[in-house]
This record gives sequence, C-alpha cells and structure tokens, in this order.
Amino acid sequence: MHREIAAGTWRLESLVGTRNMFQYLIADGDEAVVVDTGMTATPRDVILPAIRAVGVDPGDVTMVVVTHPDVDHQGGLAGLREVLPNALAACGFADRAMGAEPERLITDRYGAFEAEHGVGYPAADKAWMRENYGAHADVEVGLAGGETLAVGDRRLAVPTASEIGRAHV
Repeated sequence: MHREIAAGTWRLESLVGTRNMFQYLIADGDEAVVVDTGMTATPRDVILPAIRAVGVDPGDVTMVVVTHPDVDHQGGLAGLREVLPNALAACGFADRAMGAEPERLITDRYGAFEAEHGVGYPAADKAWMRENYGAHADVEVGLAGGETLAVGDRRLAVPTASEIGRAHV
C-alpha cells in the first residue's frame, strides 16, 4: 500500500510480521529517490508496484538511500539495484560495509557483543535475518551528514549526527 503524504512524497507500507514498516518515494519532475528498502521481498511486493502506480518511471529513480543498517531497512537493496537501472545506493559512510555485505549485519551489528559479552541472537533469529537481509549490493555513496541531495527542484537535507541526537532527546 502507498499513500501520498505531501506533494510528490509517498509513504510505502509493508509489514514485518504484524509490525508496520515504511519506505518512502520522493519525486520531482523526472527524478526520484527511494528511502529505505524493506526486506528481500519488499521491492517486488511493495516498492516497485508503488513506483509504477504513482506514475514514476523506474529509470527516473537516481538514488536509493538506506537510513541505517537493519534487515528491514536494507534487505531489499540488491533487489532494487536490479530494477532501478540508474539508481546509486547511499547510506551512512560508516555503514557502507554492512550495506554492501549483508552478512556483516549479523557479525558487526547484531553480533557486536557476542564474542566479548556472550550477548547475541539465537540461531533461529540469525537464520531469519539471513533469509531477509538480501544479497550483496554495491553502495557507491557514503553520507556523513550535512549533505544536500537534489531531487528535481527539491532539496533533501541529510541530518548530521548531532541533529539526529537532538531529535531523540
């Protein structure tokens, strides 16, 4: 399902079990950006149908931005790279390795405390993650925060770490 939440901005809705999951499509003229990719099946089941339904040509999508390395935000990146021929992939600079090599989500993100502290996910959870984190996908753009992304005549500001921190206070 998709819903226009502002002019040229759609919230795409999918589920992880019973939990809502959102991706966004921002378009202006003959340029568009997708923000977050969902999991492995999300591009096929939600994102591409929404792109077509709102009249955006998949060739007009110039960038796919992954906001942070989690299965439900980056798992569909490889699938989108296959169907969006002109889109570059972008994510936080420090997250590029996890975006490009999804197995690193398990070792570097979800397993960060496993070796030293014995805190981690059970094998069944890791198997579920592997089913949904997608395949290898090149990530060409590393974002540090403070950048401005152009989408037609629109400008999207990438927040800095301090701006993100203030938003959570």
